[in-house]
Amino acid sequence: ADNSLPFAEKEVQEIKKIYPEAQVYVRDEATRDKVINIPEDYNILHLATHGVLDYNNFENSYLVLASNPEANDDGRLKIEDIYQIHNLDLYNIVTLSACETAVSFEMLEGWPVTTASAFLDLGVGTVIASLWNVDDAATNILMTKFYENLKTMNKLSALTQAQLELVHHPDYNHPFYWAPFLFIGDWR
Repeated sequence: ADNSLPFAEKEVQEIKKIYPEAQVYVRDEATRDKVINIPEDYNILHLATHGVLDYNNFENSYLVLASNPEANDDGRLKIEDIYQIHNLDLYNIVTLSACETAVSFEMLEGWPVTTASAFLDLGVGTVIASLWNVDDAATNILMTKFYENLKTMNKLSALTQAQLELVHHPDYNHPFYWAPFLFIGDWR
């Protein structure tokens, strides 16, 4: 949304080629309001953006979306905002193609607070999220391959095979590039 991740925009355009019926919002169109009011017509939500982790207060962590000054919206999709998203229980997959969206802080034993866990709490079947800062170009390759694989594989195999694609890529074979993404939830 803030025009600083050129490969994230390429990533969503590539996914649109794989799934032509997908609705894509980029730059100023990628607002918090559009995420909160996503239509019931879809079962996958893919957010390719910056993830900002607040280590002092995890509940202030957010995903960067486009600001909407007219609505007094700074574009920060915080964990509390995720709980306002309509119909998340209808979503089979939420992919958080952003930095540090699975890093957790245990407030109480068994209750991790992460951007990813908020989606799971609301009934999303599977969340794909990251443990550290991710590389924009490598993530583009990984996510594009994941969605290509998803056409013929279960979700877990699709992600695993996409990661193996990077393992064999001469520029991105180090685990830093392919290992940050976790698969959380239903593998089918």
